[in-house]
Amino acid sequence: ELWKSDGTTAGTVMLKDIVAGTGSSAPFLLTAVGSTLYFTAYDPTNGIELWRSDGTPGGTVMVKGTVSTGGALTGVVQVTADGWMVYGNADVTAGAELWVTDGTAANTFMLQDIFPGVGSSNPNGFMVAGSNLYFTANDGLTGVELWSMPLSSFDRGAFSVTANATLIGEAAGTATFTVTRTGFFGATTVDFATVEGSAVAGSDFTAVGGTLSFAHGETSKTVTVPIVDDSLNEGDETFSLDLSNPTNGATLGTPSTAAVTIVDNDPVPSVSVGPASITEGDSGTAYMQFSISMSGASGQTVQVAYATSDITATSFSDYLPTSGVATFLPGSTQQTVLVPVFGDVLNEPDETFNFILSFPLHAVPGSMDAVGTIVDDDPVPVVTLDGPYNATEGQAVFMTASVGSSKGPIASYAWDFGDGTTGSGNPVSHTYAQQGSYTVSVTVTDSYGISGLTTTTAGILDTAPTPSFTMDVSAGPAPLTVNFSDTSTAYDGVVGWSWDFGDSYTSTAQNPSHTYTTAG
Repeated sequence: ELWKSDGTTAGTVMLKDIVAGTGSSAPFLLTAVGSTLYFTAYDPTNGIELWRSDGTPGGTVMVKGTVSTGGALTGVVQVTADGWMVYGNADVTAGAELWVTDGTAANTFMLQDIFPGVGSSNPNGFMVAGSNLYFTANDGLTGVELWSMPLSSFDRGAFSVTANATLIGEAAGTATFTVTRTGFFGATTVDFATVEGSAVAGSDFTAVGGTLSFAHGETSKTVTVPIVDDSLNEGDETFSLDLSNPTNGATLGTPSTAAVTIVDNDPVPSVSVGPASITEGDSGTAYMQFSISMSGASGQTVQVAYATSDITATSFSDYLPTSGVATFLPGSTQQTVLVPVFGDVLNEPDETFNFILSFPLHAVPGSMDAVGTIVDDDPVPVVTLDGPYNATEGQAVFMTASVGSSKGPIASYAWDFGDGTTGSGNPVSHTYAQQGSYTVSVTVTDSYGISGLTTTTAGILDTAPTPSFTMDVSAGPAPLTVNFSDTSTAYDGVVGWSWDFGDSYTSTAQNPSHTYTTAG
């Protein structure tokens, strides 16, 4: 087992019983690296593996179980100032090959499969001389020969950064940078961050920053920076990606910063005006708002002249003619112009006037004219009827009109009953002389002379006749002759009769006579 000694009998003790009992771990190939002892030893679970010890039982542990058949075959040799070592180790997938470790399980791995496949190169005799590592190995082709590896192979390398494209169109979406390290050995990190130039983070690009982690063998990574495709007409702008704080022995190379120029893609903006409207009101002055807008922001001051002209609205009567110059400061895209509109109580159609732009400065013409609409607010009375109506001819029909809203009080009601007759007032009563379907309308007029109209229907049914009759005798021996007299009434008069005498005889006379020949 592994023992330690301070040169005295009392200070010579077993450090750790790796294989408990009478079994033996057979430690050998002991190598001191700094204050840590590395050695190979056997345990029943893992076989022969690489171990390390800090001189305490708790600090004496296996570096990594490699599922080996032969395990660690050589002692370790330090190859970097920060404690990386190489040694020969065998596992079931690659045989005995060149391995590397920093004393931790995470960083213990095969460095090179010199004899590819399950064959073993059996590296041995490790020695550092000058700037090289020397050892013997068999690559399966030339037998056992002397091999060398520059110690620079174990460098973490130097980090540099380049822009994949130094000119990026504003609409490209992203700018990509490639961060490269010259070495490949071991894990290391480097910080990165965007730095403003004439381009501003947030408005021209999205600031990014963080840490890139390179695993063993990794030599490049990319960083993507989102580009903001703004609408501002401006010059080309630049920003850069800078590297800093390399770790684990890595350094910053050249260049450690890379610049990108964002090529502006925004045309000279156009200037336009949109339509506007406002309700006139009954009196006083309201202000119609015209919005003058630019298709995109500009880095320059933009100006445009404006003026109004009549269409159906009359200047000074319906609105105040207005003219002037709208000014857009850099970055602004909208200006508002107010046109005074005069209120009245006249029922009239909506009225319009032109709002015209001219002579744009630092902009191109867009929609240069718009229509302003003065919306009349003197409403037509809203009237409803309680129809449709249903009655029979000769029956009085009662009709009521209801006004929901009007500019002023209702002054008159004018009715048309649809049968050639008219009426006034509210409510009204009307009697239809003949059956049929009639359209009923009422026109209401308020105190401002504004009228509203609505219609409904009246369905008039025919009045059914009331049948009745008398007879001169009601009983007697057969044969018995009975004289019948019609006494029926009808709104339009009776024009036909159909008698049934009850003994299978009938008649269509108005006042028939009938002889019953049998008793019954």
